[in-house]
Amino acid sequence: GTDVRRHRTNRHHHPNRARPPGLRAIKIPVDPGHGKRSGRACAFERSPRPRRAPLSRNGHHCRSGNVAGRPHPASRSGKFHDRPDDRRRGGPQQSLDAHRQTNPSQTKGSRAPSRTTGVLGFYGQGLARGRTGIQGSPGPADRRTLTFYQQRTTTPEHGAMKSQVIQPLSPFELEALVTAALKEDAPHGDVTTRALLAPDLQAQANVVAKQDLTLAGVAVLHAVYRVLDPAVVVTAAFEDGATLETGQTFATLRGPAHSILNGERVALNFLQHLSGIATLTARFRAEIRQYPTILVDTRKTVPGLRRLEKWAVALGGGTNHRMTLSDGVLIKDNHLVLLEAQGTPLREACRKARARLSRHFRICVEVETLEQIDQALDGGADALLLDNMPPALVREALDLVKGRAHTEVSGGITLGNVREYAATGVDSISIGALTHSAPAVDISLDVLPLSSQ
Repeated sequence: GTDVRRHRTNRHHHPNRARPPGLRAIKIPVDPGHGKRSGRACAFERSPRPRRAPLSRNGHHCRSGNVAGRPHPASRSGKFHDRPDDRRRGGPQQSLDAHRQTNPSQTKGSRAPSRTTGVLGFYGQGLARGRTGIQGSPGPADRRTLTFYQQRTTTPEHGAMKSQVIQPLSPFELEALVTAALKEDAPHGDVTTRALLAPDLQAQANVVAKQDLTLAGVAVLHAVYRVLDPAVVVTAAFEDGATLETGQTFATLRGPAHSILNGERVALNFLQHLSGIATLTARFRAEIRQYPTILVDTRKTVPGLRRLEKWAVALGGGTNHRMTLSDGVLIKDNHLVLLEAQGTPLREACRKARARLSRHFRICVEVETLEQIDQALDGGADALLLDNMPPALVREALDLVKGRAHTEVSGGITLGNVREYAATGVDSISIGALTHSAPAVDISLDVLPLSSQ
């Protein structure tokens, strides 16, 4: 019954509350600016860290020049807290043990933790094959994703891709997004429902697909009512990524009528938008299914919703890449104009980028002519973005490249011509319309009083 997380072991502690045998208190500081641990007794680090000094008897790190058992100067503020997930999983020591069980390759003292550490895999970015990363929302196992830039996810042979876990948002980020949406929709509550309906009225609601669609957003539906009122029970009959026909009910809500109605619009907005993206992606994917060409998305997303929208693309059968400008070098047309103005040839620009940046950053060049392709290849570009080229010119470009770089077609791709582009043999086709122009699908939330059933 002793709370080890809050147990103090220094000499000032009351003698009647002795430390339980075999247990060691670990104090973990929180970095509020980044939402992750940055202290030295850290179980959930993303990036490789230098080997840490051993812990002393009372859980503090021993550094040269410090007396064993005293805190390092950097941690003398005394502001030590546990993260909410520690409270759910039994404290930092148990979290660390669970982390090691989840990541058997990361043994004690490892210097290079996995990017998606922790039981829930917090802070990973979308780019993978497999199950979805939003809590409570497993997805189809055949979703392919791709990145040219994040870490070194490609083998030396261009186009041979490794997979990671789709991770659009952590539960904390998702709930923060949902909270902001609920506040925007009802800053002072639902005045109509409050004025007309009894506060203790119970209801049930069916969430129904009004057209054929690919489902995306069930995880967000759970989050909306988890944040709004945990008394509302959400029961999903289908998972994200499922293909639905007109008239199918895929989720049922049961609980206080006030809460169900208060979250209706926010839940439907997410469901209709994300399912629209997944549905359009599935249509494009069906057009090129017989070709090895990969269908990829772009950065043309609604601000603040990029990871959710890219997650929906993956659920529809598409592939995620180019998550941010920080992922790698992307030399576009505006860069080329400025490079020409300062007298820097394209080949020299590629070489300069390679010399100044790590090999983990891949170099992609947007090209519109065959001459630019020659210069980019001569400069060592890893990928070529063939922008607004007709299919005939794409074939000429591929003959010139001869597999020396990954090739991507972009610009002017529609459902009517995507198959023709895939038939050229290009490695991937990127379509901004998957996220910026996908029409919302028709989904309804039909409420019934429990007494009428």
